[in-house]
Amino acid sequence: MLRMLWPIGALWLWLVLQQPLQGASISVSDLQNQAASQKFFTNGTVCQLHIDLPKAGFEALKKDGRKFAQATLREGSNTYTKIGLHLKGNSTFKPIDGDKPNFTLKFNVNVPGQRFHGLNKISLNNSLHDPSYLNEALCAGLFRSLGVPVGRVTHARVWLNGHYLGFYVLVEGMTKDFLKLNFKNSDGNMYEANAQDVDEKLEQINGTEAGQADLKRLVEATREGDAAVRWQRLQKVLDMDRFIAMLAVDILRSHWDG
Repeated sequence: MLRMLWPIGALWLWLVLQQPLQGASISVSDLQNQAASQKFFTNGTVCQLHIDLPKAGFEALKKDGRKFAQATLREGSNTYTKIGLHLKGNSTFKPIDGDKPNFTLKFNVNVPGQRFHGLNKISLNNSLHDPSYLNEALCAGLFRSLGVPVGRVTHARVWLNGHYLGFYVLVEGMTKDFLKLNFKNSDGNMYEANAQDVDEKLEQINGTEAGQADLKRLVEATREGDAAVRWQRLQKVLDMDRFIAMLAVDILRSHWDG
């Protein structure tokens, strides 16, 4: 069943076979990571992140910014080594040698178990379309208050190889950890869509069911000719309550990138 649409930035779809409920049975280490990440997102501190990117990685990102390069991240007395770093964004994309690129940082690519305040993945967004740097944090809070799972948001100041890039919006990555925090069943398929709809080929991020059979079931339900039957079929494959809540908030805030 389609249980969640990621409403900020790219479209994310998460499909599971059972009703997702908060309060899933998870391990002690998962609980510790969740506590650490919750403290990070609520402590009110703007973290200062220093990214050290070797020349080889810098040149590699100039050629293909979407592939991971190896970097080091320093935050106060904490150092995270051999992290995976790549560029991100579409309309906000900036090259690695540009004035303010967006980043995705994955901490366990080369060092198993390495985490940043309980997180194994974060995004650093340049907020090019929002000079206030507040929209993403405020809207994420609004979505979460309505029961729509979205990534948690805070802020950071970022340096690259000693050069100050500026203020950034720091967003929780869409990972298995996020799913465990928000859903009882985290074993479904997760997809990412960039300017695509659910009837097109999407990039599968997580899960085991191949061939997008779950998405095909959703598309088939939407194409049911009888409105009453269509509503019944949709409720079996789509979380209608949270989907409608997401659409309502998107409309109220004139969201264009959902």
